[in-house]
Amino acid sequence: MSARTMSSDEARSNWRRLLESALAGDSDTIIERYGQPVGALIPFADYIAVLETLEELRLARQAMPALEEWQADPSTARPWRDVFAELGVEVSDE
Repeated sequence: MSARTMSSDEARSNWRRLLESALAGDSDTIIERYGQPVGALIPFADYIAVLETLEELRLARQAMPALEEWQADPSTARPWRDVFAELGVEVSDE
């Protein structure tokens, strides 16, 4: 499937046509602001198909700063038992 790129102004002006194109599954549309991609319009069925993977990617991106902090200074790590206690999760001694 092809992907077209358009500015946010152009997308706003052609919103109805873009929605019809997404509904038909004709093409994906990458929307740019000031020349930088900021979003993509894809068919809803495709979104549902990749939703689980998308959530995993977002969680990984959110976790990256903590990983980088730990890599820079491993002394920032805390034992799992402390983390679970803070979350109110009971941990067995096994």
